[in-house]
Amino acid sequence: MKKVWKVFCFLSLVLVCLFTSCKSTKTVEIEVPVPVKIDLTDVIDPVLLLRPDNSQIKVNPGPALTIFEVLENQASCLQAWELWENYANALEQTIFTIKEKMDSI
Repeated sequence: MKKVWKVFCFLSLVLVCLFTSCKSTKTVEIEVPVPVKIDLTDVIDPVLLLRPDNSQIKVNPGPALTIFEVLENQASCLQAWELWENYANALEQTIFTIKEKMDSI
């Protein structure tokens, strides 16, 4: 009789193992953001060196200017405009480069 109980217990354990599926357990996946350091100094530093220095632009103040002084002022303003325009274009290109690097991550 003991042998029958042992066989019965063993068979019931085997049946429980066979009829229990792994589907009853749920797997939960959690995405955890991982901080990534990006070194952009090789992109940003050359652009920052292009920043124009306004202290070197000479403008003649005064209410009564000669034609030559007016032309000098206009040339200085045009030079400043071109320097700042080049700097703005370089900044814009840098922004696009940074965007490309961020999109590739």
